[in-house]
Amino acid sequence: MGSAEVERAKRRFVEAGVPPGTAVAPHIVHSWGRCRSLVPSVADAGPLQRERLVERRDAAAELLHCAMPELDALAEHAVRQGCVAILSDATGLILDEVGSVDFLSKAEQVALLPGTDWSESGRGTNAIGTALQERDAVLVRGAEHFLWQNGALGCAAAPILDAQGALAGALDISGDPARIDDHALGLVRMAAAQVEHRMLGRHP
Repeated sequence: MGSAEVERAKRRFVEAGVPPGTAVAPHIVHSWGRCRSLVPSVADAGPLQRERLVERRDAAAELLHCAMPELDALAEHAVRQGCVAILSDATGLILDEVGSVDFLSKAEQVALLPGTDWSESGRGTNAIGTALQERDAVLVRGAEHFLWQNGALGCAAAPILDAQGALAGALDISGDPARIDDHALGLVRMAAAQVEHRMLGRHP
């Protein structure tokens, strides 16, 4: 299904409740349903002030420590593919971002930056927020994003669970939709599993 067809299917589903059929992945349909009443605030678009971001990073110190090796490894893939690798906390707030300098300018245009909220409630259907909601690795590409301004993105994300099984955060690869595929999804899924293993080892 092409981008224009996905956009039409989304509009019919959101406005009239018409099911989009099997051409749209179930996790996308579930997310669109959760986002139907979303009215994002322009005031929510910007990143946190530096001091507040430092506080949030401090609160997620264990996650950051355990995820850094995997984030660095994903960065190598991201640079080669012209993408970025992202770590968020359990709320969908971006804590760190590394990767292609060329794509970072595009990421800035859609506020895909440290300190910004990429939860479903804040940004609609997107890989970080939807992976956290679904508690599973997901792909979200182009018009599958709920908000039209994110339609130029392709994203693959996997949630990270802590030693108690609670959400700790998410790892994500984002770039042009054509560069985000099942391989990227497999990479973030494996990386998240490695982070979980490392976190579990700190709490025997």
